[in-house]
Amino acid sequence: MQPLSACGEKIPENRTKEQYELEKEFQPLFDFLAEDKKDLSNVKLYSSKIFMMDENADSKISRSVYLKPDNTGEYMLLMLLTMNILVFLNITAFYFVFSLAISCVKIIEKTKESLCQKLRSNARQVL
Repeated sequence: MQPLSACGEKIPENRTKEQYELEKEFQPLFDFLAEDKKDLSNVKLYSSKIFMMDENADSKISRSVYLKPDNTGEYMLLMLLTMNILVFLNITAFYFVFSLAISCVKIIEKTKESLCQKLRSNARQVL
């Protein structure tokens, strides 16, 4: 083992100094996972993410859900196709607020209507 001069700690021989210091960064997580009874009272936000990608196309769909303990939160749908579309759906108890930002050179009306139908369908799935 190699001693760390500043704090008197010893680095195991099978690790570099960088590896050892990185492990120390995650030690609180390891300690938490090792506990028999986990205290979750300090949790402020729950997070869940789903990514769907089609390798043969230039498309990516990402859904993220962030929920707070009082059942409020944010649902975000991000679709990257040939145009950049970012949709935020904010969840508060019983209200859904959509804010839609569309940035592209030209959107055909039919495409826009199809997108709106998909957004409504996704919102119903969240309910």
